Amino acid sequence: QKQEATWLAIQWLTSKAAMAASTETTHLPPSRQSIYNSDVYTKSVPPDLIETTKQEIPNAVPNGANPLVLPVPEVRAALGEAITAVLQGKDATAAANAMQKKVVQILNG
Repeated sequence: QKQEATWLAIQWLTSKAAMAASTETTHLPPSRQSIYNSDVYTKSVPPDLIETTKQEIPNAVPNGANPLVLPVPEVRAALGEAITAVLQGKDATAAANAMQKKVVQILNG
C-alpha cells in the first residue's frame, strides 16, 4: 500500500551515509563495499575484527549462519514466552533454557 515510502526507506537504510553512521555507531563490519573499503570502517572497527573479517569473507555463505526457520510463529511464541517470563521476574537462565529446548523441538519437528 505504501510502496513509494517503503522504497524511499530502503534507499535511505542502504545508503552510503546510513551505512557509514551505522558502522561508526556499532563498530561492526558494514554491508556496503564502499564503506568496507573506506577509512570509516578502519577507524571505527577494532583492527583484529577487520583482519578476521577479511580472512572470513572468502569463505562466507550468504545467510549461512542462520538456520532456515519455517515454523516462524511457533519459534516467535517460544521466544516471547521466555521474554515474558523474565519481565515477570522469573529466572532468566531457566527461561532461556526452556525456550532453547522448545525451539529445538520445533525445529526438529
